[in-house]
Amino acid sequence: MKEPAGESKPRATLWFFRLSLDIPFLARVPVYIDNEKVADLRNGRFIEMPIEPGKHICRSRSEKKGTPVETEPGAEYYFVVDAPGGRLVRVTKEWGAAHIKALKPLDAKDISPSARMPN
Repeated sequence: MKEPAGESKPRATLWFFRLSLDIPFLARVPVYIDNEKVADLRNGRFIEMPIEPGKHICRSRSEKKGTPVETEPGAEYYFVVDAPGGRLVRVTKEWGAAHIKALKPLDAKDISPSARMPN
């Protein structure tokens, strides 16, 4: 997920979020980008993931194929966890950005070490 040292090209941003719903059996929904686990998404939380532009597959644990997305430099893409199934659903930038305003960032403990950005 991290960019090689010395390279600095515009990145795309993937946003993943869960609305504040009380669904005990979905306490954490694992999120994967290109089959690499990046986070355990919790209710009422979001995560922002900078990524290299190009073709990617985003999915949760409950999905076999996932959602393909072709990212462009500087563009933003939003995915919400669909309740109760736990699938990732791509939503419009406007809808996603409006709903994220009411949510909290995901805690560092719920972000996979390989997906964490350096300080």
